[in-house]
Amino acid sequence: MDETVNFKSQLRRQLGFVRTSCTLFDQGYTDEAIRIALGIRVILHDTKSSTSVLKHLRIKDNVTLISTILPNNLEMFPGFCGLDLRKDQPIFPLLGNAPKRLLLISEWWEEVFYVTAKDSDLVAIHRVGRDGDSFVALERNSHNKVEISRKNLIIAAANTDGGAHVDKELPANYKLIANDGSLGMLVENQPLKEAHLVAIRQIGFEILNSPDILSLLADETEQTHIQSCLT
Repeated sequence: MDETVNFKSQLRRQLGFVRTSCTLFDQGYTDEAIRIALGIRVILHDTKSSTSVLKHLRIKDNVTLISTILPNNLEMFPGFCGLDLRKDQPIFPLLGNAPKRLLLISEWWEEVFYVTAKDSDLVAIHRVGRDGDSFVALERNSHNKVEISRKNLIIAAANTDGGAHVDKELPANYKLIANDGSLGMLVENQPLKEAHLVAIRQIGFEILNSPDILSLLADETEQTHIQSCLT
């Protein structure tokens, strides 16, 4: 009996998992972002003890992925998230409403989407937005900055925050985006929440809309199905 693993089928399966979790996230089940992270880890992350699906397919080094990061905003807010203080959940994924460029996986994986600092380097300043909503902005000192990449976020979510494992202590750089109020802005004295989950949802969008990934799925019907939840 032929027991050879069909890695293209495994890719289709993992993309299906990511797609389903993206749909559920958009329906309000925001914790599904952790499952998005787990699927992305399986698709493209390699370690000494595990091999990604794309590496099994022997194409990882040549695949490009969409990046929707806005590089000029990294020290103010995660580069591919939006903020609308009028919404119940002010932080939201930009999805297709962001500029797109293509990067090789090695660049995409390590690309920084947020630059922050340790809590001890933040100073609270009360501000009022254009629409009259009050919030607290935490200004950062210019030293001791911490850069957070897609890899930092996805691996921490998948490996320590309930994707595949739950650790007693979360990585320090992950807590700088995952903790309530970690973005340094509070709406009506309530901390902004779930920035890490919103960022993971946007990364899911990037994966599911990358032409090189979709081209690996020979069945055009499946390509359409994968993209159906993204518009």
